[in-house]
Amino acid sequence: MAARQGHLWYWAWLVRMTVAKGGRQNGSSGTQVWRNLVLIQARSGAEALRKAEAIGRSSEGDADGTLVLEGRPAKAVFLGIADAGLVDYQLGDGVEVMFQLSEERPQVARRLARPRSALLTRLAHETRQLHASRAVRVLG
Repeated sequence: MAARQGHLWYWAWLVRMTVAKGGRQNGSSGTQVWRNLVLIQARSGAEALRKAEAIGRSSEGDADGTLVLEGRPAKAVFLGIADAGLVDYQLGDGVEVMFQLSEERPQVARRLARPRSALLTRLAHETRQLHASRAVRVLG
């Protein structure tokens, strides 16, 4: 996928969390923290960050009242951008968007790769969720 004339592709890690509505979070329990990697086409880094922030803010809310946390009504809150960068090449199969480097013991490193069957199950689930949300939007 080529960038439009004068535009480059950027990536950004968006961070949001799920919090209970109308009350304080139970201090002993955790909260759901989402980190979403998004791609953005922009003319500059400043424009890319503005677009990423707009995308992050658009994810805020309570999913039409269906979002819950520990059985209580909840809402998603956009916290900001954890990191951002430039995609060095045109988008296509195999393009590297970003990388992470860490030091791990070999046995820990081997556990980082998930079995293909687990990945296929996750992708199938996410695909079903996407189709279901699109169907709801069409009906609504």
